[in-house]
Amino acid sequence: MSNSKASWSPRSLHTKFAWTLTILLLLAPLPLGSNRPVPWMAWTFVLAILLLLYVAVLSLKTPARKLRSRAVWPAFALGIPFVIYALLQALPLGLSNLKLPNDLQLYLPSDYISLTPAATALGTLRISGYGVLFFLIFETATRQSLLKRMAWALFLGISLHAAWSMVALKLLGDVTLVGEKTAYLGSATGTFINRNSFATFLGMGLCLGLAMILDRSNKLPSTTTTIRLETALLWMYLALIAIALVSTQSRMGVFATALGTSVVIYRMKPAKTWYIYAVILLPLILLFAGNLAERAFFSLIDSEGRRELWAQSFELLKIRPFTGFGLDSFPQSFALQHAPPLARDVVWEYAHNSYLTLWIQSGVIFGSLPLLALLWGGTKLVRAPNPQDPIATSALAILVLAGTHSLVDFSLEMQANAFLFTAVFAMGLAAVQPRKNRSIT
Repeated sequence: MSNSKASWSPRSLHTKFAWTLTILLLLAPLPLGSNRPVPWMAWTFVLAILLLLYVAVLSLKTPARKLRSRAVWPAFALGIPFVIYALLQALPLGLSNLKLPNDLQLYLPSDYISLTPAATALGTLRISGYGVLFFLIFETATRQSLLKRMAWALFLGISLHAAWSMVALKLLGDVTLVGEKTAYLGSATGTFINRNSFATFLGMGLCLGLAMILDRSNKLPSTTTTIRLETALLWMYLALIAIALVSTQSRMGVFATALGTSVVIYRMKPAKTWYIYAVILLPLILLFAGNLAERAFFSLIDSEGRRELWAQSFELLKIRPFTGFGLDSFPQSFALQHAPPLARDVVWEYAHNSYLTLWIQSGVIFGSLPLLALLWGGTKLVRAPNPQDPIATSALAILVLAGTHSLVDFSLEMQANAFLFTAVFAMGLAAVQPRKNRSIT
């Protein structure tokens, strides 16, 4: 019994949990980006079990320990009311009759705020899982060395995803893990079903990897052959992700990633040697750009339908600006407003603007709470004591990337992307905590 007590420590517990969560982040994209109810619930169940284990072990072993998450209480103060309101939308509160014009009442189930109470309840569980992930990452990533090991593991894991996407596209006849593709033919989609969502996933890996490589290069000058070879190999991994990114042919994915990497370069102030690798690898990346330039050239023409979608979505928002139509209810609620020139035989599952989706589903007040939480966290990252910290820089870059791409798409509405974004964001906030708040206990 005494040996068991001696072998246990908060440090070892945090390390085990951190690696378990890292593996989860890299497995989440496998079932089609986890954009289905079954993986939603599976991953949320796993996170719930991990939360219970973590709290139980700490309560038994170190009952006097205070939670580190007190340092980020504003994030929880903004996120928890959002989750509670989403749950209320799925309950029979008898409020729906007060919130729609008479000519739309027959489309609503009685007594519910949400048009789709079951979907809203399921979505509430999924969103709760993001909060649990944020809590566990922030609690367990207690050491700078552990944060960096997690970051390297995520970068290398994402490079494996990039490698698979290119094998599937170029060598296996453009397939997916579950068989032939039915959409986005000729574009890299990896284990996702949407090239734009995969582009966001790759872009986050690119920002994370670039920050870690530049940090390593700044601290380890290329004075030996071994270090130079290791650095070149890391740049090749980065180039692999970049090649997969341009092979997605996602215009906004590439543009948003360029903004994110610009943040990394500005904050890290890299040594001049990084330019050598970038210049050498750039032509190789451009070879795989495919039809990306053509799609970018015709982007104004292609965006006409999306602008009409946004216009009709905004009209929908004006119907119920404060209560919303219910979490995960956009397809059903948009059907109330769907009109020409948008094709009537097409079901629009997303507003192609995550901000607009939040407001339509949760109302402008509660729908803005997650955005305020991200704004608060972004301010903490901008004001980091050490602007060159690679983890904090990665989190800030990914915030810029995802925030930009969410203006015209729905990448963060994919669970695998939301997981990675949440984890790196939590890691960045953990990295900027004062040293006294990053104790191993």
